[in-house]
Amino acid sequence: MTFRGTGSERNSDTLSQLLHAAPRPVLVCPDAAPAGGDVLVAYDGSLPAMRALQLFVLLGCWGDRRITVVSVDTQGETAERLAADAQTYLSRHGYEVSTKPITSGAHPSEVIVRHVVDGFELLVMGAYGRRGLREFIFGSTTQTVVGLPKTCVFLYH
Repeated sequence: MTFRGTGSERNSDTLSQLLHAAPRPVLVCPDAAPAGGDVLVAYDGSLPAMRALQLFVLLGCWGDRRITVVSVDTQGETAERLAADAQTYLSRHGYEVSTKPITSGAHPSEVIVRHVVDGFELLVMGAYGRRGLREFIFGSTTQTVVGLPKTCVFLYH
């Protein structure tokens, strides 16, 4: 099923409704999905990010892959703490995990998209996690990442 929007919308209304209302995760894939790569977890500590991480572990898929946790924040200490929290959770469930805390004032979607092109097969992230003035002005990280998927994206709200 194609969820691409028209020229005037970034993603279809169907995809947006699925992400907001589905009781299950949504896997969005590009036309030619990469195979055999590692997993990138974008973790911001939000409730949707926690839920996505828990469901990813519960499903047990990609258990044989290396996982890199990326956390983006303007404060280096916060980025490190968030990445370490996700690493601890994943490690307790038997995953091989490395972290990549990133201190940046750039929008998280820009940073995430830059890292996805580095050969990851799957990106795990919460859908529509943090809202506020910044999201209103710059657009949702979810919409940006899903709008031009370069890899499979595992989303849960």
